[in-house]
Order: sequence, then C-alpha cells, then structure tokens
Amino acid sequence: MLTSKAGAVAEVVGPAGLLFDPRNPIEIGFQIQQIATETGLLATLRRNALQRAQDFSWSKAAELVLTSLERCMRHT
Repeated sequence: MLTSKAGAVAEVVGPAGLLFDPRNPIEIGFQIQQIATETGLLATLRRNALQRAQDFSWSKAAELVLTSLERCMRHT
C-alpha cells in the first residue's frame, strides 16, 4: 500500500505500506517504482498488512470504548 505521510492513515498502515509526502510527486513516483521493481517488497507489504489487520476488530474497538467510558464514569 502507498499512502500519504499526512493524516492518520500513516499511523493505521504502519509497516504494511510505503509512505510519501503528498506534495512531492517525485517521491510518489519513487515509491511506485519501488513496489514495481523491488523483488519481494509487495509480498512483504501484503504479509505485513495481514498482520496489521489483526490489530483492528470490532471487539477490540468496543473494548477500548468501554474502557474509556468506565474511566470517565470513575472521574465524575
């Protein structure tokens, strides 16, 4: 995956993608070229993406929300 360094997407992608400065077309082109030419890079990114996806689930999100709500209730 290619994504911008700007915003929260870079944090979500983690090691599953290559980051680029959205104002720098040369850097974007370089990242595209890397994926197209570097042997094994795409496979590595795919593997990392599958591992990264395991960090996100509805149950984990619900647990985080519940924990936050419980903390708020204790401090009121």
